Amino acid sequence: MPGLDLEKLVFYDESAASTVMARLCGRCPQGVRLVDCAPAGHYRTLTLMSAMRLEGVVAPMLLDGPVNAQTFAAYVE
Repeated sequence: MPGLDLEKLVFYDESAASTVMARLCGRCPQGVRLVDCAPAGHYRTLTLMSAMRLEGVVAPMLLDGPVNAQTFAAYVE
């Protein structure tokens, strides 16, 4: 795009991980009971937000929970 100043471009990215994604089934040898553990009611969502510019990653922020309008507006500000 002619006339676009690449120094002013900022790309936003967000990635999240949740502890609620525990396996509900598994495999073991026939005749052996499968025993495993998972967090019991301590489910969390961690979200990593960051911006990328030509010089690299800027303004990384880790949130304890999902992103909503208020947290996004605070991040942009």
